[in-house]
Amino acid sequence: MACRSHRGPVETGLIMTAWPIAIVVTAPLVGRMADRYPAALLTSLGMLVVSIAFLLLRLLPLHPSDFDIAWRIALAGGGFSMVQPPNNKAMLNAAPKHRISGASGMISVSRLSGQTMLDK
Repeated sequence: MACRSHRGPVETGLIMTAWPIAIVVTAPLVGRMADRYPAALLTSLGMLVVSIAFLLLRLLPLHPSDFDIAWRIALAGGGFSMVQPPNNKAMLNAAPKHRISGASGMISVSRLSGQTMLDK
């Protein structure tokens, strides 16, 4: 049975803010880790954390509190922050020096293309 929580747009937006806040909090640590550990390890660990967070979101009780939702979203955001920086760094390091700016542009184009395709 589906639950309708009747949260308004402002309340929903505030709950979703947990994702970028978690990224801001974890970014300095992940940046240092990306310099020390292989991208495959950090990306895999990050995807594991995101997967666990989404599973926890799926297993929410019928009438969750805002905090119940927000901490799970924050966990997913923190996990995601372990995926993107090491992945982008690995892609840029794989590009020849004279093509790094083009590779950076392609990362942006592919990200925005994916977002655009999901909107339709």
